[in-house]
Amino acid sequence: MTAKRLDADIVPLAENKSRRCSQLCSVRLRDNYYLFIHHDSKSPDPPGIIKPDGALRAMVGSSPLLPDHSTARNIPRLTHAGTAPSVIRLSDTRALAIDNRWLVYNWLGEPDVQLLKGSELVAVLVGACSIIIDCSGEKPLFGIPKFIRAPHYPVVSSYDAPVVLDDGSILCPVDYDAYCTQIPDKPWESVIMKADKKCSNWELYSEIFMQKDNPDMPPMCRPSVKRAADGNLICAMLGADERQQIYISVSNNEGKTWSLPTPSGFSGTTHSLIPLADGRLLIAYTDCQAPFGIHIRVSEDSGRTWPDSDCRLLDDSSVSGDCGWTRGFQLDDGSVFLSYYVSGKKKTTTILGAVFNI
Repeated sequence: MTAKRLDADIVPLAENKSRRCSQLCSVRLRDNYYLFIHHDSKSPDPPGIIKPDGALRAMVGSSPLLPDHSTARNIPRLTHAGTAPSVIRLSDTRALAIDNRWLVYNWLGEPDVQLLKGSELVAVLVGACSIIIDCSGEKPLFGIPKFIRAPHYPVVSSYDAPVVLDDGSILCPVDYDAYCTQIPDKPWESVIMKADKKCSNWELYSEIFMQKDNPDMPPMCRPSVKRAADGNLICAMLGADERQQIYISVSNNEGKTWSLPTPSGFSGTTHSLIPLADGRLLIAYTDCQAPFGIHIRVSEDSGRTWPDSDCRLLDDSSVSGDCGWTRGFQLDDGSVFLSYYVSGKKKTTTILGAVFNI
């Protein structure tokens, strides 16, 4: 299938030829105040590689296309971080950021401050953390990172932004997979963790997909959850097999239970859902097979079907499959803002922002 090219205004949001800039997420807190967070590292390698200097970098701006780089600084107390940043609005002055960080343990099970080298036996896990951000002043103030964990889930990995319920509680979709257990043959699990509006404590809330209960289906990971126009919560997940197909699961009771995931009919590695004001549901995703591209699809039935006729190509400028991490939201004028990154020559990466109508 050859997708039609989408007409969009595309501008660079962050680029540094001597460092890696990728995986930007952003949120509007109030008029003329946007918070941006992205991965920053001296190493040019993708986030799946452990980086001693891996960090989350935050900045603010007056427009989704105009981050103020003079405000940029690393979020403190987060080492080996930046593998999967996401952010949501809690109020006009508060935001919640989620990210994974590499956890390195020596053979005694003791966490090491520095990455271990040589032949010493170590365990390397990926663990999700939550950080409350106070944006009431000129510069954001960052809280103390707290691990997202619960009994039977001591280490989990996050992928996309949480969802805030009407009572202020927060649902965070997470994975419990080989990155969290270091046991390749252990069945993967995608679950929902829940916290109160202060994020003071996380607990297991529900199960989205358990591979052990569905051995004939591929393992699932990277859950992206959004609320559809019909009030249901929709979860898009990656089928982690050779087809790399996107699967859709639905909850009609505020995330307490979920339907068995069904294949969407298209493939994509990194993906994110964006609800539209007219009731449609947009998914932006990355095709990591050459030619590498950022694609857009729209569903008019709350994610049940995604017609090929509604598929659009946004960008195919990346020189490799190290690209994507699509994140965005709808603007007040009805257009859609989407951020993503592309790779250039010599492993340089550039974060781009696109605004388009669909």
